[in-house]
Amino acid sequence: MFCVDNTMSTKPYMDAIRSAVEQIAKSVADLKSVKLRLGIVLYRDHIPQILFANGEATELRDLTEDLNGFYGQIQNLKEADNGSV
Repeated sequence: MFCVDNTMSTKPYMDAIRSAVEQIAKSVADLKSVKLRLGIVLYRDHIPQILFANGEATELRDLTEDLNGFYGQIQNLKEADNGSV
């Protein structure tokens, strides 16, 4: 389970965040002796305009064994902005 800062201040670092999470996940996935399930918890500042669609400052993504699906989630991560939900 990865806990990812998804606040507006991460904008300059989002590419590095995506890359780091993906590299760690791939390194663990290469350990064939491990049954791997990956997930993400995202958190934002508690500002009404940037809360997630659920109205919360956090969003939990389900654990998955689908590595390609997980990598897709990582590539689609975007930092919060005033138009985020």
